[in-house]
Amino acid sequence: MSNEKCQNNSCPYRCQYGFCGIDVEGCSLELLTEREGIIHPSAYVRSDTVIEKDVEIAELACVGSRGMTLRWDTNKHIHWRRKGQDYPVILKEGAYIGARTVIMRGTKWSTVIDENTFIGPNVSIGHDNKIGKHCCILSGTVTCGSVVIGDYSYIAPSCTIRDNITLGKGVTIGIGSLVLKDVPDGATVVGRPAQDIMLFRKERQKIKELIRLE
Repeated sequence: MSNEKCQNNSCPYRCQYGFCGIDVEGCSLELLTEREGIIHPSAYVRSDTVIEKDVEIAELACVGSRGMTLRWDTNKHIHWRRKGQDYPVILKEGAYIGARTVIMRGTKWSTVIDENTFIGPNVSIGHDNKIGKHCCILSGTVTCGSVVIGDYSYIAPSCTIRDNITLGKGVTIGIGSLVLKDVPDGATVVGRPAQDIMLFRKERQKIKELIRLE
């Protein structure tokens, strides 16, 4: 990222720091002036990222990073290598990316953040994720690779969603939940592992009754 003063006074991405937060490789001021939005100068945005209007990217966010894959050899030593992601991140109109959030590039298709979706600070979005419209993903949440999140879903802070999971439309994930299987439309799940909230409450009540018997 360049810290040089932006020379285009009409660029809507200029902030109070006076320079652009977009990766200098392939940065086109002519294209940027056609959009509206804010990219904080401390954010890293890969040059091939597709950014629609009214997108905001907060400080120290990283959009377009490459993921890694791990393997263990026969001696139980861990080896890592970078995935060869070839597909850019797409940020649709009105998306908000919070401070220190990381969004990884795609390996099979683009990672997509759809319209008017809010992603809070310190969130990690894995490769090949597709996040729907008007979603809210709060701080500390981690989504692994190839996760699909339906429109109007709400994910509370500090949740973990394993790879290849699909969340339906209007899903609510309770704070600190660990999601290990698909969640149907309109469901509310909580716990580690996450389960339907009604089942969770019944099991909790049984535990309370057992405690009283002791």
